[in-house]
Amino acid sequence: SVSVVATQADVGVWAADGRLFRRAVQVSAMLRSFEHRAFLGSVAALQGLTTRQLDLVSDAATLHRVRVGERPARLGREAAHVLVLKSGRFRVVEEEPRREGCAEELGPGDCVCERALLYGEAFSMTVEALAP
Repeated sequence: SVSVVATQADVGVWAADGRLFRRAVQVSAMLRSFEHRAFLGSVAALQGLTTRQLDLVSDAATLHRVRVGERPARLGREAAHVLVLKSGRFRVVEEEPRREGCAEELGPGDCVCERALLYGEAFSMTVEALAP
């Protein structure tokens, strides 16, 4: 026969005042928003945008994490996003057509395949995430 012994453990709950919690979350979100907006304003490919347009891009952008070795853009695939490097580096694995003077590595502030998104083209390069 099998015996089962059940014990009851206390449940810990962290509680915070609702108004203070909401305010803290709002302030945190606002600070991140200002940070994202300032970063996007420093990106060369976005320099011609108005303040309102930069705000719209900032509101629409989300931060994604890419693992080392991952290839978030692949030559010939449909471009659903423009990629702007916030940190780390990408290595250009292949590119078509191969352009003279094109960087072999991309870093913070560089865009990947913005033409593909703007003109409805496929990605013109494959990039791979490198170790930071």
